[in-house]
Amino acid sequence: MGVLFRYSPRILVHTGAFRENKMRNERSNPKGSRAPQRAPVANEIWTVSMLARYLRCHPSTVYRLLKRGQIPAFKIGSDWRFQKSVIDGWLKKATIDSING
Repeated sequence: MGVLFRYSPRILVHTGAFRENKMRNERSNPKGSRAPQRAPVANEIWTVSMLARYLRCHPSTVYRLLKRGQIPAFKIGSDWRFQKSVIDGWLKKATIDSING
């Protein structure tokens, strides 16, 4: 039931593709998912790669901003972290400053 087979001249090979696709669709579909949806967190903490994805830039750009002291951040051990609410405020201020000249 729900199993796909790929035909080979000598044997039938079980691919399991149907089950994998069904599981993938259930995870990506909020209505079909039984897992509770994660509520937005006001003070969410991001890593460099998460921030780079949010800013749509390369992680090396984030590190360059950190080196110059141009972006608000803090360290946990040797890893940089960013608070989403602070980054949003920084973006808003940077946008207003660039508009005003």
